[in-house]
Amino acid sequence: MSEKKTEVITHRDLSRVLRDAPPGAWVALSHDKKQIVATGESMRTTTLLARSRGEDDPILVKMPLGDEGFAAGTRLSALSPEEAPCQRFPEENS
Repeated sequence: MSEKKTEVITHRDLSRVLRDAPPGAWVALSHDKKQIVATGESMRTTTLLARSRGEDDPILVKMPLGDEGFAAGTRLSALSPEEAPCQRFPEENS
């Protein structure tokens, strides 16, 4: 029987970094999770803006509306094509 590898994921409080992010917006964080590099109304727009600012694989976070109090994030490159909420962007195929 083969051994399964376990990945340890550490949680990081991003509330200080995200405190000024607009409610309901997509937010792109720098690779070190220390600053917002772009915000936008869609995942695609936010990712393209982050890439134009030099962040090739931003961490994407969808901000909650108003006082919902929860934001989930991911790296687009970490999702399989079946899981991705949008198609890969043309520049990723080149």
